[in-house]
Amino acid sequence: MFTPEQLGRLNHAFAKAEFTVESSPIRIFSDAQYAASGITVQENVSNADVMIGVKEVPMDALIPNKNIFLFAHH
Repeated sequence: MFTPEQLGRLNHAFAKAEFTVESSPIRIFSDAQYAASGITVQENVSNADVMIGVKEVPMDALIPNKNIFLFAHH
């Protein structure tokens, strides 16, 4: 969704917001690239207030009471 550079700029522009990326071995950008841009990388992001994703999430995997923005593609 966001490149490490884009999230780094957002992180700088919105200092009161917290940006966290879920760790993934299959994403085009590595965890290390996000970390190098000052972004926290975690295995579990279920504590996030808002989640943004690219893939569809199965209904049984949705976390209750979360704001989730998904951009599905085929």
